[in-house]
Amino acid sequence: MRKYIEFAKVQMQVNSAYSAWLWANIASILLRLFIAYYFWQAVYSNKSSIKGMPLDDMLTYIIVAMFMQMFV
Repeated sequence: MRKYIEFAKVQMQVNSAYSAWLWANIASILLRLFIAYYFWQAVYSNKSSIKGMPLDDMLTYIIVAMFMQMFV
């Protein structure tokens, strides 16, 4: 029974380590989205579209590209 308790302790340590990594990764993604949003807002500040691409389409493209980057 003692080895199962030790195994449970080790597993809780691993989960807490990955939990911190998970929250740091989420914070990083949110920060990158925040920066990209305000960057493109500034680029489109005086224009409704650039080469036929409106701001909403550009933001959708950037968000999809960032999420796809996580899987590549």
